[in-house]
Amino acid sequence: ACWPSYLQPLTKNIVRTRNNTQLLDLDGGRAENVSNFTAFGIDGSLNIMGSAELMEPHNSSGATRIFVEFKEFVLDWAALKLRVPLSWVRPTGWVETTYIDDAGWRVGRGDKGSIFVTSRILNKDSARES
Repeated sequence: ACWPSYLQPLTKNIVRTRNNTQLLDLDGGRAENVSNFTAFGIDGSLNIMGSAELMEPHNSSGATRIFVEFKEFVLDWAALKLRVPLSWVRPTGWVETTYIDDAGWRVGRGDKGSIFVTSRILNKDSARES
């Protein structure tokens, strides 16, 4: 689930994550994290948008590190569509890709200690990759 651990007991069987997608478009300088979920039987989405840029390598490992700053989020659920600017918080961080293979599987690490195992997908209807 995409909820903080202290909320998980409260949201169990009420909110279910359907899928998560991350878009890092370095040419366009943007980042998006999209979480599609079901809450109380109604589908919704949370889209967190911001900027992304390639950082200078910090060591000789060859890992790619991307700096991200989130600028706003949009919560779309039931009849609610809420757009909230994040300029008052300015959440920032980085994600580092430490392994990638020819099939598009990659292992990454975030600045908060998270480990990610992801696969690259290409949506034929758009230029989005995650």
